Amino acid sequence: MKKSVFIITFILLKVLGVYSQTINGNILGQDGKGLGMVNVAALNYDFRFITGMSTHENGSFSFVLPDSIKSCFLTVSYVGMKTDTVEVKSLPQNNLVIRMSSDARMLKGVTVVGSRQIFKNQGNIIVADVQNSILSKSGTINNLMNQIPFVSGSDGEFYVFGRGKALLYLNDRKLYNANELNSLSSERVKKVEVITNPGAKYASDVNAVIKIYTKDNPNGLGGNAMLYLRQGRKFLDVENVSLTYNHNKLQVAGGLSFNDIRALQKASDYSEILRPQSVTTDDVEMNYKGVTPNANVEFDYKVNDKSSIGANTQINWNKITHDIRINSLVHSVAGMEDFSTSADNTSCMKPLKWLTSVYYLVNLRKTHLEVTNDLLLGNQSHLFDYVEKNNSQVCTNGMNHNFMNSFIADASTLLGKTISMSYGIELTYSQEKQKFSFTEQNIETSLNASNNERRQLLKAEYVSFSYGVGRWNFTAGLRYEHTKLNYYENGVKSDMQSSTYDDILPTVDVTFRNSKGFNASVGYRKSIVRPNYALLNDNLQYHSRYEYVQGNSKLKPTYTNSLYILASYKNLRVIGSYDFIDGKIMANRGIYGNEQDVILTQTINLQKFRRMNIGVNWWQQFGFYTPYIEFGFGKQDFKYEFMGASTKYDRPFYNFKVHHTFRLPNNFQAMLFVNYEGKNYEAFRMHTEQWSTQLSLGKSFKGGWFMQLSAYNLFCSNRNASITYCGWVRQATYNDNDRRNIGLLLSYNFNYKNKRHNTRVKTSELNRF
Repeated sequence: MKKSVFIITFILLKVLGVYSQTINGNILGQDGKGLGMVNVAALNYDFRFITGMSTHENGSFSFVLPDSIKSCFLTVSYVGMKTDTVEVKSLPQNNLVIRMSSDARMLKGVTVVGSRQIFKNQGNIIVADVQNSILSKSGTINNLMNQIPFVSGSDGEFYVFGRGKALLYLNDRKLYNANELNSLSSERVKKVEVITNPGAKYASDVNAVIKIYTKDNPNGLGGNAMLYLRQGRKFLDVENVSLTYNHNKLQVAGGLSFNDIRALQKASDYSEILRPQSVTTDDVEMNYKGVTPNANVEFDYKVNDKSSIGANTQINWNKITHDIRINSLVHSVAGMEDFSTSADNTSCMKPLKWLTSVYYLVNLRKTHLEVTNDLLLGNQSHLFDYVEKNNSQVCTNGMNHNFMNSFIADASTLLGKTISMSYGIELTYSQEKQKFSFTEQNIETSLNASNNERRQLLKAEYVSFSYGVGRWNFTAGLRYEHTKLNYYENGVKSDMQSSTYDDILPTVDVTFRNSKGFNASVGYRKSIVRPNYALLNDNLQYHSRYEYVQGNSKLKPTYTNSLYILASYKNLRVIGSYDFIDGKIMANRGIYGNEQDVILTQTINLQKFRRMNIGVNWWQQFGFYTPYIEFGFGKQDFKYEFMGASTKYDRPFYNFKVHHTFRLPNNFQAMLFVNYEGKNYEAFRMHTEQWSTQLSLGKSFKGGWFMQLSAYNLFCSNRNASITYCGWVRQATYNDNDRRNIGLLLSYNFNYKNKRHNTRVKTSELNRF
């Protein structure tokens, strides 16, 4: 390990001091004036992408190119203009001037402007052009993301079909706080990239990456303000203000957001122990209240044309409360009721996090080097109070303290015209302390006070090579991770619960493309999902008189070997995956100890199983109307013991999206979305079908104002259910969610579009806190 770290460090240092060359110029319109927001890309002679940017407001652009590139092509594109390709025969090159011409055609007095492609495939990446398409009028970030092919989700958690939860980046800065996206409107977004097969540079638990980029802007002060109001059973409001100041080489930015989120959810539970038979039912109403203020400040300084430094600090302090009213809690044995009561629960969590990230970027002769360091400090209190009408009471108090420091160095080097190498190291130390205490009155439980701690050291190295020839591109990478986790109880190390892992994780990707609009990428990736720190303890939590919840300090990581394909032809896309999963982390239901009427929910590792998914997406613009259709199919090959026999859970599932977007006169836009999620299994847990709809009307006003009114799920059921079958337990939860609501979005932008997007967080270890 030390030897390999030394070799990579030596390579990084060896290239220092060797500089790259530049190419700069201006893009002009037909009137001879500079055109801002023109997409400019540098391509090599195989038409492989080297680098790119959007022109500044005055039409200027500037690239830093590797010294090994002696000539290149420049492609320039802009809505309503002809896309031009210019050959640059020698480098460096200064003061280039490219004049664009209109792409309009006159038909019977009507001007028809050439339309742009909204989505493009670049190998295993789906790129969505937001700023130059109808996507810019989507409104909220949730609306926008659910119109990206094979992406679904909400509130900062988005999933790529067949790949799972995606790692999110905003302007190349990793996001760990979902509230940052909630305060972002679609009009601020430039483009979205969906990486369906991440390379070796990404952490082992990453199966998909979504990168969101906001718009570029010239020097000066810019800003954005957003207000989102929603009325359902409860009222919700989200406010956000952000400012950016660009002056020559310096960018300073900051923002404040405040979310007051409220919801009322109803549910009923049916829990049955089948041998000996006992049944517990309850009828629950849950009031959710979340107050989440957040603040951030960042700066970026461009030292010269080849290097920049920057830092970002974020503070998140939240208060999340669940007031739970159990209208009835009934227990029966062999059909005879033996206990009945009602109860009130209160759960209150107060998480606080401070994250500071610093970075240094430098472009060298043949190498781009990026060094980052992330520091996290945080704590969270969790109070739970359970009171029955007969004055039986259980109160629990949990307190977590966490710390993390992560150093990452990433580099990429051109080894020739068609070969490049990426390589890097990561060193992350993390620590979490947990204390748990409780009191009980007029009831006897099996809870125990605890004081435990986890300390983890992660060392990782990676290297990958990319080779392009003709219409083919081959990428292969290898990532090595050494993880040492020590577990302590009351200050004493527990060898039984401590572990060390050494993992080698390969990635392979092969891409083919032709000039007729066909693009296909196939690949393989091995990934690891390590358990969240909150699960790595044996604390027994009180859920109700007849159900306890417990962590598992002996949890192992989940390993997945995945084969995937992404292909496109013009506006048609296909995605597919076949996964071999070992040790999936799942909440199991069983009987607690010698108690014959208490269910224990404990997180465990499941045995090996397989899963496959395939999805198809199509969209097309017909003048003012754009339809978008997506269909997905999936199936798992999973068996688990239920009622003493091995039972198959392999029912296929289906889902689809049908979206209609209408561009109307006077800057109006209407959207009608219909989504369907079919009945499906997640291991031994079955989820019932779910419909959702959205009807929106938006309008852009002069001066940077945008307003959108939306109605959600007006004709859809609020109800869905999940049913668990494992061991001798059958447990069902029937939810009546707060899904029917009306939303109003109002946003204002002035001179806002970050000039540089370099402040970033790199490590994925933050996900585990």
